[in-house]
Amino acid sequence: MGLLYIIQSSESAPTAVITIAALLLAILVAIILHELSHGYVALWNGDDTAKRMGRLSLNPARHFNILGFLMLVLVGFGFANPVPINPDNFRNYKKASILVSVAGVITNFALAFVFSLLFGLVILINVKTIISFYIVTFLTYFTLYSVLININLLLFNILPLYPLDGYRLINCFVPSDNPFMSFMRKYSFVILIVLILLGNLNLFNAINPLDYYFGYGRQGILWLFNKFWGLFGVDIGVLLSL
Repeated sequence: MGLLYIIQSSESAPTAVITIAALLLAILVAIILHELSHGYVALWNGDDTAKRMGRLSLNPARHFNILGFLMLVLVGFGFANPVPINPDNFRNYKKASILVSVAGVITNFALAFVFSLLFGLVILINVKTIISFYIVTFLTYFTLYSVLININLLLFNILPLYPLDGYRLINCFVPSDNPFMSFMRKYSFVILIVLILLGNLNLFNAINPLDYYFGYGRQGILWLFNKFWGLFGVDIGVLLSL
């Protein structure tokens, strides 16, 4: 899903430009709506910190994180700048903390769900002119990448790594001074880097748990989508071959 793979696999320069644009737009939509969901759920529960700091915005610059963006482009998962949240402002601390923690991954699941249907519909469009070919090509890759990026973001963010949503959700039930929470808060970044290096550098032919986690997790979610939309006669089974 990386830019180099797109460029190398594209049959022509226009196709490469279209698919890269589709990938970048899919990434922006996924990460912006992920962060906005955190901010709005926090706002609905009494915390207006993100609103006061101008983070409830569709402007990509307000959410852009260079490392997280490069990770999304190169390895298929990453992150944006987290929206600022002050739990002390929550009307119901426990309930709001849980809702804010799961808001992003629920949003990514919903986006992947909707885009899986749109992908199934787009591939049915008949192409008759060169213009319609480029338009359909863009829509095909945009919906496809939107499905895959949102699923990857969902799977990535539910990992119990600090400061991801999975860690924050566990923190709603387990105190921060718990040994596991302390360890993850201190070493999560190191753990993530090691896993990425194992998968991409193939060091010592090591088995990378992330490959299995994302591979089987993605296949399971796509299987559910295909079964659901199949009830309405929409075949998105091609996604399952990715």
